[in-house]
Amino acid sequence: MVDFYEIVMRIVLSPEDRARIPKYELTRSPEKLQKFTVDDPFWWTAAQDVTISGNNVRLMVCPQKVLGKWNASGSNDFRQAVLNTAPAVLKQLGLAVTPAIIKAFKAGNYAVKGVHITEHFYLKERSISEFIRQLFRRLGESEMPEMMRRGVGFSIKPQSRYVSFSFYDKGHQFEEELRADRKRGCKDVYERRMADLPEQSLSRVFLGLDRAMQRMVAGSGPRLEIKFGDQYFAKSDLNKGSAWTTATATNLYQKHLKKLKLPAEVAATFARERAKQVLSSAVFPTFVLWSLGDDMRDLKMSARALSTHRRSILEKMGYDILKAASATFSTEWKVNAAAVFNWENRIDVNAMKIDELWHLGAPATDNHRTVLQ
Repeated sequence: MVDFYEIVMRIVLSPEDRARIPKYELTRSPEKLQKFTVDDPFWWTAAQDVTISGNNVRLMVCPQKVLGKWNASGSNDFRQAVLNTAPAVLKQLGLAVTPAIIKAFKAGNYAVKGVHITEHFYLKERSISEFIRQLFRRLGESEMPEMMRRGVGFSIKPQSRYVSFSFYDKGHQFEEELRADRKRGCKDVYERRMADLPEQSLSRVFLGLDRAMQRMVAGSGPRLEIKFGDQYFAKSDLNKGSAWTTATATNLYQKHLKKLKLPAEVAATFARERAKQVLSSAVFPTFVLWSLGDDMRDLKMSARALSTHRRSILEKMGYDILKAASATFSTEWKVNAAAVFNWENRIDVNAMKIDELWHLGAPATDNHRTVLQ
């Protein structure tokens, strides 16, 4: 899915156009540069950034959010994504979208400055967030990953400083956003849109189905977003929109995914989640330290406390913390990260089968058995 794009298009702006631009822009050097954020409180779930320098209009857009949808799944057709959303952003600014402008968007007559392409991958019978944390620890030995400020995820740049890979739990992000909306007494974007539709209308039904599908995709496995920056396209034919075909984004993603080196084994990812549920708040930190490889005898803990914690963990989890965690977990199932982020293991919404969504209670199938060892 094309999750984000940054393009620059030359549009001759009349004095009337400039007069219609909203007055809440942050203006620096008014004659040359106008920078502002478009944020409609009803239809849009995130700001779309626009910069106007002379007659050059720079658009930085998340297509799914402009369409009033969540962004777990969408189209990989870059030019169609731009055509479907860029005119809407211009209209939101009060600019006249003429037939000539639409024709230019259709022809791809704009410069490509950045693209984010994303896919979700199946991860059965495991906590996505915990898998991401464990992968972060493994890659931290060589790739210097950078944790995201929000949610559960991290980024690395193993191939080029102009290409970054972001691994994260989109389902966790959705749930955080929903909780924040509920706390503020707000409805999510789908609920706000459906509120204005007749109860029995097909549009309302389709919106409800899309909402459910987006959550299912986000909850079925980790998300890998590959971000291509301005310098990546600088010496490439892909710096022109007209060079992009319906398959370009998919081919670009596959090309860099194949080069990505990931560990074949990541430590068992279910133990910590289970520990949260069964261990007390006093014992849980001890279990975490042990699972990360700490020797319990090195902790400044009284013999009595260590004995109490050891007995609790042994009774409720079946692990003896006086034995090395590495030896204990070697007998557990491990996750093959390289198999998880394999193109054939991606979630294709056009061929998604309900019985493959483990979080709905379905058993594992043979299709993804290689992911679990």
